[in-house]
Amino acid sequence: MEGYVMYDVFISYASEDREAIAYPLAQELIKNGYNVWYDEFSISLGSSIRQSIDKGIQKSKYYIVILSKAFFNKGWTNYELDGLVEVNIERPGTLLPIWFNVSKSEVAEYSKSLSNILSIKATNNSSISNIVIKLNEIMGEYYYYVNSDEEIVRTSSKVNISPSDRKTGSQIIKSINTDQLIDKTTCICTNEAIVYPYGDMEEYQFNYWQALKGEIQVITHMAYDYYNGLLISTNNTISKNDGHRLLSVVHFKRISDGPIRIICKISTTNLHSCLFNNGFSDMGFNHGANIELFSYEFVMPNKIDFRNIHLLEGGKECIAHNIEGQIRLVHKIKNVKIGTNTDYKIINSDFITI
Repeated sequence: MEGYVMYDVFISYASEDREAIAYPLAQELIKNGYNVWYDEFSISLGSSIRQSIDKGIQKSKYYIVILSKAFFNKGWTNYELDGLVEVNIERPGTLLPIWFNVSKSEVAEYSKSLSNILSIKATNNSSISNIVIKLNEIMGEYYYYVNSDEEIVRTSSKVNISPSDRKTGSQIIKSINTDQLIDKTTCICTNEAIVYPYGDMEEYQFNYWQALKGEIQVITHMAYDYYNGLLISTNNTISKNDGHRLLSVVHFKRISDGPIRIICKISTTNLHSCLFNNGFSDMGFNHGANIELFSYEFVMPNKIDFRNIHLLEGGKECIAHNIEGQIRLVHKIKNVKIGTNTDYKIINSDFITI
């Protein structure tokens, strides 16, 4: 479907079924993080009912229709259903009927085509939460997690996605950040994010900030399909660069339903220069999403000027590795929560004792 999807799900029902199933179902879906088109929430006073319904149908991803004896006798519900059936022809699998206190034969008498669509059966005694669990299997998304070997693994079936991930527009699976000192002033910063987009996400923003003004330039900003490694974009726009803050947005078109690997590499002159003037530098990350695995790596040439630099997180010194003529200081965290911070202090012990 073309255009921006505003709602995860549209609910069509007869007013007689509001208290028994429609309203509790809408509430439970909202509690599970779904953006729901439901007439009580979505039609404002004085607006055209027909136009509001048309907009809801056009801007929704899935469509729940609660079929009942009351529904079969309604005018407005039949109007909604005509639109939903047309959408389901264009996008099969998006229409999700719930048979509420009606049998297959009763549905078939009303609409033969509806009776052949996979449906959820419900009565007055049905658990609303169990209905939502069944809907999650269709409307949910695959979730990716990082196992003990740091491999990315996908859940075997679709699951409900947390409200924070939905609002963010993606699941951030890995966030890998590397600062590589070239000399005492120049630093190459590489930020790599492996994300699983939800909905119509077709861009990803890299936000960089440094306290002391300097020269900042984007070297590359690109996106790859994670599983086959194919390059899907090098098209980026710089929305801000004043020497303090850099905003670069990469635009891409997905070629599969898997994750996207996004890499942004920049050069800067002043990010860590105070290491060699004042003996310390601070680096902080504000996590705007849940992250399965977050890592920060500080890399320097294995030369005498750099051998007394230490990376601390929470007062603890990070492990140093000597690899291929480089000194690498590494810190990793699993299961990072939205709204948290990870702060580092980089110390040059030629100036400051740790």
